[in-house]
Amino acid sequence: MDDFERKWKIIQEHLFAEATGAEPRPFSSGRTLFGIKSEAEQKMERFAREIEKEQLDTLRKDAQESVGEFGTEGPEAPPDKKKLESDSDAL
Repeated sequence: MDDFERKWKIIQEHLFAEATGAEPRPFSSGRTLFGIKSEAEQKMERFAREIEKEQLDTLRKDAQESVGEFGTEGPEAPPDKKKLESDSDAL
């Protein structure tokens, strides 16, 4: 029995065991079977989510600090147009 046939036999056994409600026999594989993630993949995803959350929290904190520094108005508003016209008339 070659490797391909052996893998298909394992998959068939698992499908049959799931369909009948019996427990599938344990196996070890370098790949995931039916999208089940390995423990290492789960840890990597958890760490990635934690890092993303920390970065998002840092960005939010920086944004709140910058709003506090500059106020909610933003940069200075442009001068009033009528005032500019009256100043130019005076020249």
